Amino acid sequence: MKKEKVREGMWTPWAQLLCNVCHDKCHGAMTRPIDWTELARAREVGEWNYITTTCSECGHKVREEETVASEKNLCDSLKVLGWNAELEQTGGMCSSCTVYLPEEGGTQDARVSHVMITRIYPDLDDKVTPKFIMGAYDSDGDPLWDDKDQLGGEFDEVDAIHKRLKELVEAN
Repeated sequence: MKKEKVREGMWTPWAQLLCNVCHDKCHGAMTRPIDWTELARAREVGEWNYITTTCSECGHKVREEETVASEKNLCDSLKVLGWNAELEQTGGMCSSCTVYLPEEGGTQDARVSHVMITRIYPDLDDKVTPKFIMGAYDSDGDPLWDDKDQLGGEFDEVDAIHKRLKELVEAN
């Protein structure tokens, strides 16, 4: 069976997930310790710990490290469901799916302005299923609480997160 080949994805310091072609257009060719043409070749999706997602600029299929790709795919799914979700950089080259809650109607806790949802992978020796965890933040970016449910596992992740977000938003 022939394996799917896609473009190489690049998580940038500007909080963009770009294919190698869009990266070059947006940020110019960069001097790298590896041959740029090596990055441009199509890659098999299953290599290393990479999964498929899409380029933020052109929508082309790319492969990216599974944490960033899982969060990007979650953002895309939540946008389809009507949420204001963005893939953001949280410090260093870490990432999260950030959902900005509507100001109209408020939330159960008026201090909550947005939630950040991060994909957590256990150590390779653990037999634990990877999970999404969710934290709520005020408009200054200060944390308010951590969701102890650690969404994932037996739940359909997008549906469970969508349900939790709906619980946060009041219907005034």
